[in-house]
Amino acid sequence: MEARFYQVGGQLPADVDAVLPGLLDKITSTGKRVLLIVADTAVARLDERLWPAGSAFLPHGKMGEGDEDRQPILLAGVGQAAGQVGERLPVITAGAEEAFEIPAESIVYLYHAAVADNAARRLAGLQEKGWRVSLFEQTAQGWRKQSI
Repeated sequence: MEARFYQVGGQLPADVDAVLPGLLDKITSTGKRVLLIVADTAVARLDERLWPAGSAFLPHGKMGEGDEDRQPILLAGVGQAAGQVGERLPVITAGAEEAFEIPAESIVYLYHAAVADNAARRLAGLQEKGWRVSLFEQTAQGWRKQSI
């Protein structure tokens, strides 16, 4: 089992919402399908963020709107995500940490540096369970792998 932690906002002033589309595009360009798990209160905001007017968009759908199996990215609140992983890669954002309990072979966790202590505890917990864990920090040159 593998977990990849991505920390936003360390050296660069950025937020998770701003970085998320690029990371999702990178993942889906490899052919993987994503279950994007966010706080229940963030679903509508992120749905809009992934469909920006006048620029490139990321094809996606929201859990419960139908055609879920056709969507390369399926957006779900943490309360909807249980049992929905299937062949999808769960991408968990800060605020949806309950999703760490959902069975999966691999996960991606995207969080802001302001909650790095909480992320470090989650990372250590997964390591104790035998997961391979990688940590990446956002830099001006892109994502840089950190030693753990």
